Amino acid sequence: MSSIEQRAIHASAKSTISANINTPICLGFLVNLGTISLLVFGGSASHLVITVLVISINVLAIIGIMGGIDDYSAWVKDQDAEQAQTNVGQQNAKTPFGFYRIVIVAIFGSLAISQLYMMHLG
Repeated sequence: MSSIEQRAIHASAKSTISANINTPICLGFLVNLGTISLLVFGGSASHLVITVLVISINVLAIIGIMGGIDDYSAWVKDQDAEQAQTNVGQQNAKTPFGFYRIVIVAIFGSLAISQLYMMHLG
């Protein structure tokens, strides 16, 4: 297989992995926006259902994004020597995967906690 073919396969895989990270982020934020809207503009009769939704969507978003980050990390580790020497390969090697995991848990965790607080203690 030629170098050009390998790079095309590599680029295609990165596109799929990026979608695996971006999709749960977008869906998580969209559902959180909906539940926050329900809390602000709706009544209090549905708090149990919204509580279950808030916990579920944030846990699922964290799990989905972590899986995407793990895929991306594995993809970076699987670069061949030639790809690792390119500018993109060197930039990929510097990616702070641990920091991304902390940020994702902090964002979606704080979204869940703030909504639960708003429903039950606020």
